[in-house]
Amino acid sequence: MAVTIKDVAKLAGVSPSTVSRTCKNHPSISQETKDRVKKAMEELGYEQNNLQQNISMRKIGVVFPKSKTDVYENPFYLEAIKGIGKYCNKKQYTLLVITGETDEELIRSIKASEVDGFIFLYSNIDDLIINYMYEQKLLFVLIGKATKMINDTIYVDNDNVQAAKEACEYLIS
Repeated sequence: MAVTIKDVAKLAGVSPSTVSRTCKNHPSISQETKDRVKKAMEELGYEQNNLQQNISMRKIGVVFPKSKTDVYENPFYLEAIKGIGKYCNKKQYTLLVITGETDEELIRSIKASEVDGFIFLYSNIDDLIINYMYEQKLLFVLIGKATKMINDTIYVDNDNVQAAKEACEYLIS
C-alpha cells in the first residue's frame, strides 16, 4: 500500500497540513519541522504526487468578514470576487472562499485551507484573525487600510471621502 501524507504526519508528529506546507516550502513552517518531516518522508519512502502538489499549490484564499448574513448582501464583495476570480483564472489559480460567523470559524478554515496566500476583503482595528495571520507568518493582502504593522502589511485602499468630494466637484463644475 502506498505511503500517504497522513503516514508521514504521524511519524513526524505533525498534522497532514504541515506535511503539505513542508512540501511547498511554506515560510510558516520552521526549518526544524521541515527537517523532521523530510526525514520521515525518506524513512517511509514517501513520493509526492507532483500533479496534486501543483494543483494544490495554486490556490488563493479569499476571506470574507465574519457575518451571519448581511455581508453577503453587499454587492462590493461580489464585484471583488468577480475581479479576483477573473485574474486568478487567467493565472490558473483556484479561489477558495473562506467565510464564517465567528473568529474561531474563520481561523479554523484558514488553518485547513492549504493555500498560497490570502486576500482579506476587509480590514478591522485589532482584528483577531489578522493578528493570527501575523503570528503564523502567513502571506496575505488586505482590501482596506492596514491598522497594524502598516509598513509590513500589503494592502489596497481607497479614500471614499476624497472620491465623493471629487465626484461632487466634478458634477458641480
